Amino acid sequence: MSFDLREISFSCSGEDFSFKGDEGWISEALSNIIKNSLEHTPCGGNISVRLKSTALFGMIEISDNGGVSVSSITEGNGLSALRQRLEQEGATLKVLCD
Repeated sequence: MSFDLREISFSCSGEDFSFKGDEGWISEALSNIIKNSLEHTPCGGNISVRLKSTALFGMIEISDNGGVSVSSITEGNGLSALRQRLEQEGATLKVLCD
């Protein structure tokens, strides 16, 4: 897949946490989510990746201003398939829209 040249701000911040599971698969999942963000974020947009840790779990929060609707996660597209796979691994994918 190719992307046109756009000015998109990308930032990553947060705390370290450990992950027990299929490292290759989680890397692929994160790559797919970020690729989805790139596809839907307009020129001049922002993509942010934040790592959060609690006593019970770690969380990776990816946000953008790309305009994917909450309903898109249930419509059989890539996000829907990713959500199902994450749930098989005991993880959760949430899509929130402003």
